[in-house]
Amino acid sequence: MKIGCKCGNVSAEIRGASSLTVNRARCYCRDCQASAEYFGAEDILDEHGGTQVVQTVPSRIEVKSGWGQVGCLMLSERGLMRWYAKCCGAPLANTVADPKVSFVGFLQTAIRVPENVLELEKLIGPCRFRVNTEAARGAKIERFGYRRSLMKIMTGVLVGKLTGAYKKNPFFDSETGKPIVSPKVLSEQETDTLYEKVDAACGM
Repeated sequence: MKIGCKCGNVSAEIRGASSLTVNRARCYCRDCQASAEYFGAEDILDEHGGTQVVQTVPSRIEVKSGWGQVGCLMLSERGLMRWYAKCCGAPLANTVADPKVSFVGFLQTAIRVPENVLELEKLIGPCRFRVNTEAARGAKIERFGYRRSLMKIMTGVLVGKLTGAYKKNPFFDSETGKPIVSPKVLSEQETDTLYEKVDAACGM
């Protein structure tokens, strides 16, 4: 599975991608919607404000090009680290701030190969769970698959800690554990402005 930004400068590959090693999810939380608003990337949201994410462990990522163009945004000091391509502003992936947590969620819009949904489903299967559905826009969306998917994620985290594979993470320095770039942390006012736009879109 190939990952990349819109202009093609930043590229990577998820090695061995399959339904066993990758998880597809859809998140409707205010933070994901707010980050889409920040990047001007409404195309990553479905009609109900959901973001499709392809989750895996960072040790499966093989960087191909342009990683020096990767930037990082945080809506707050305790929020997710939202990685993007500085060259074209395209959102790429989300991680937590602790590098020992072997988890990365690539936005489906960052997937370059397979090129369409049908081919993607053949490779890694359908969406396995929906989460934070209370913030969905315009309709009641049912949450499903949370426990099973959480177990899969936590298994990857545990294996990463036991084997030391968590150190193989292109978003963090393997020796210091620090992110490869200093994240831009939005002010409370900046984040609140984004939330107001999200709430307006949700009819709140």
